[in-house]
Amino acid sequence: MPMYNAAELVPDTLRSLLAQTYDNWELIAIDDGSDDQTVDVVARFPDERIRLVRRQENRGLPARLNEAVTLARGALFARMDADDIALPRRLERQVNFLLANPLVDVVATDMLVITPEGEPNGREKWRGSSHASVTKTPWSGFHFNHATWLGRAGWFRRHAYREDAFRTEDDDLMLRAYRTSRFHRLDEVLYAYRVGTFSSATVWTARRSFIRSLCRESRQQRDPRLLLGVPLELLKGAAERVAEFTGLDHRLNGHRTGGFVAEEAEAAYRAMRASLTA
Repeated sequence: MPMYNAAELVPDTLRSLLAQTYDNWELIAIDDGSDDQTVDVVARFPDERIRLVRRQENRGLPARLNEAVTLARGALFARMDADDIALPRRLERQVNFLLANPLVDVVATDMLVITPEGEPNGREKWRGSSHASVTKTPWSGFHFNHATWLGRAGWFRRHAYREDAFRTEDDDLMLRAYRTSRFHRLDEVLYAYRVGTFSSATVWTARRSFIRSLCRESRQQRDPRLLLGVPLELLKGAAERVAEFTGLDHRLNGHRTGGFVAEEAEAAYRAMRASLTA
């Protein structure tokens, strides 16, 4: 769990991990050069399973994930953002799936989208759960939410994140690995993902980085189909700029807020949130 200036929200994130039904875990919490009280907040949690790693330099998410993989002592490796919430059975369900399916490298989950204030705001839309569905059109990215990944530590060591794939480190990694890997998504809400304010400039940074990945992998894999994604990313970026300029940017998160959320999933999240603040 890389952290940067997460002092306000990380306590609930940690409490959600402490409440997991699967308890044989170790948390590598890497502070990425925060200038707030993140380190002090985490240090106050006495659980011996929490390993706090302090770093002075801010190097970004991909670098810290690679570092965490080298520090990990377990056979499995999970992602967690420092401002999100893991529902109680998240680790249990993902670990059990990987143990029962030895050919799968990484398993993700469905997720509940929450506002910056923590209120439920829909469900991420996905296109299927199987590897074939997830990787059907690699030139347009992968619907495989990065924050929920749990996979085999050896796979992460073989497929390091590119530090220059800024804001698209997950799609870049999958683009390099999908031909020789196996992915699966659990069609179950096990994670609450906090979504902030939309910025077309920030999204364009990610799209530009993904375009570079597409061009590089098209050459290396000798797969011209990947270049189909270049005009798609350009068109999406232009549409986002126009939408933001015209005040219609709220519609750009439709893929995250339009999905149906089962009542039991929202109820489970609200129950956990209430227990965290009790």
